[in-house]
Amino acid sequence: MKKALLASAASLALAAMPALGVFAETPTNGTHDVTVGEVDQTVYEVNITWGDMVFDWKYDSVTNSFNFKPGLGECVSTTISTNDEVSRLQAKGELYTDSACNTLAENGGTSGQYYTKRKKNYISVGDNTQNGRVAVSATFTPEDDYSFVSGSFGIRLPYGEDGAYEDYEGFQPVGGSLDGRTLWGTQLNLEKTSNPANPELITSSDKIGTVTINITDGTN
Repeated sequence: MKKALLASAASLALAAMPALGVFAETPTNGTHDVTVGEVDQTVYEVNITWGDMVFDWKYDSVTNSFNFKPGLGECVSTTISTNDEVSRLQAKGELYTDSACNTLAENGGTSGQYYTKRKKNYISVGDNTQNGRVAVSATFTPEDDYSFVSGSFGIRLPYGEDGAYEDYEGFQPVGGSLDGRTLWGTQLNLEKTSNPANPELITSSDKIGTVTINITDGTN
């Protein structure tokens, strides 16, 4: 009887012990391949709007010299947001009080609604590129007979809460959009680098030079 009890106790003790090697196995690392899904393809599309690019050869009584000034076109409404800008445009004779641009604004003035003649030196580029965007710049190349002329690009825009104005070089974002994308705008400005050798040869409809709009990829 005692032998049977001892054997039974030994069996219980062995059953309670863990199976050999259960905690000695090496854990397995989990892996998963990373792959490319959809790939966006950039489709470039821009719309360029040109002014007439007509410049008049005008006498300036302040400097007592001739220079090129952008030609003026249709009369358009404009909102001037600062008194200083009103005074600046009045001094240049570019601000009117009527929709036909017949009556110049004079004797000072305050910010508000006015009229001005649209300049013919304006260029805008609408970026309607899909899955990306473009960068825009411009260059001016004079004709040989007009090598005394240089061209620069820039635009005057309001900035800040006080509506002050600042001159910017090159193309800048301007009001409006094209299918939700930015419109970029600038103006061509012509200046003499020297006096022309034969100013009497400057005649109407002469070709002064060529503007080239450079469109490049603008994504980072």
